Amino acid sequence: MSASTRYSVELIDGPSRVQFTSASSILRPDGYHPAGAPHLVSSATAEVYGNPKATKTIRIGNGGLGPTGALRQLCLAFIVQRPDLRIDWVVNHSRHTQVALQAGAIDVALTYEREEEQAAETEGWSRTMGILCHDHFVVAGPRQDPAGLRGLHGSAGRADDVDISKVRPLSTVAFANIAKSQSTFHSRGDGSATMHRELAIWDSAGVWPREQGWYKVIAGTPLAALQRAAADGAYLLIDRATFLYAHHIGAVRDVEVFVEGGSELMNTTCILVRAEEKRGEVLEFVEWLQGPEAQAIIERFGKDWELGVPLVTPVSQLEVAPHGKPSWPLNGGGLLVRGTTRSFGSAKAGNEGFLGGTHGLDSAGAIHLSTRLRDTPGAVKLAIGVESIVMHRVSVSATTGDWLDY
Repeated sequence: MSASTRYSVELIDGPSRVQFTSASSILRPDGYHPAGAPHLVSSATAEVYGNPKATKTIRIGNGGLGPTGALRQLCLAFIVQRPDLRIDWVVNHSRHTQVALQAGAIDVALTYEREEEQAAETEGWSRTMGILCHDHFVVAGPRQDPAGLRGLHGSAGRADDVDISKVRPLSTVAFANIAKSQSTFHSRGDGSATMHRELAIWDSAGVWPREQGWYKVIAGTPLAALQRAAADGAYLLIDRATFLYAHHIGAVRDVEVFVEGGSELMNTTCILVRAEEKRGEVLEFVEWLQGPEAQAIIERFGKDWELGVPLVTPVSQLEVAPHGKPSWPLNGGGLLVRGTTRSFGSAKAGNEGFLGGTHGLDSAGAIHLSTRLRDTPGAVKLAIGVESIVMHRVSVSATTGDWLDY
């Protein structure tokens, strides 16, 4: 940890403000936080799970899963076997959750940024204990779709005519379309993991939006950001868990998901504790979160809601993969082909828009293609060395030359 730069932090719990100073690089200037201003980090308890008079307390920090009810269900399931224990939830975005951990305001942190987690380990004050689950970012916006993102799924052309070296992730193409059309876009602009992922996508698109009239910085929680974007007819980057929860409680209308899936939109949640943490109840809880009971809760949470889609996926499952095509409001879907494939062909005549362009090549060499969700079946012939296909989040094994229906 560098001693040359120190950052002022105020830990806020109601009227109480406790001063804390951090030299961690996770608080380095990000272009949004005012230089010299203290970082305002909550240390207040948002919810208590278990007996408030329990003799032992674990304080857990997180900004994404808590509001959806998923964190509550996990904590209540754990304390069934530990009646002597209560769990307090503290709300901050990812980097401020890390700061709360460093300051001792929480005992367990659920965070979303690998580079910042590694930095904290290198600085010697945090340990990453493993993965809890996988959330996923989506690009959402008004059903009117002024940027024409729906047209990305099913554009003219055959995938085997595309120069793979020039392929970009579909999220990057979507952001470029938003900028080109000057459609309203909302950013939280609050230093959150969502904000930093959004900035990375703008950078990939070759766009600096900060001074553009169509780009609005409106701070707020993920749910508040989604509601404001819905009211203003704006696009935004939002985590899928928040989108599904908002749909479930009827908090938004006329908002649609246009882009999802792929490594560039992965939003994995990791579990952190302080480097010196040795308390049995904390380590037991962390181990339980990664065990079969907790992972089963994660796998099914949200599946009994009207859209039938889990909010997040367990450690063993990177992408959401319901049986059959998704029932929630997604126009177009992702076709992710893993392996060494470089050529595709339409299997059947009349498949309008099928494989209408290759939209992504991720760092692992996976090719992302997109097509419309259609009621009529289509198929694709795999040309070379394909290991597997994930199509509309339905996994299918395949070998060279197979015809696959979807």
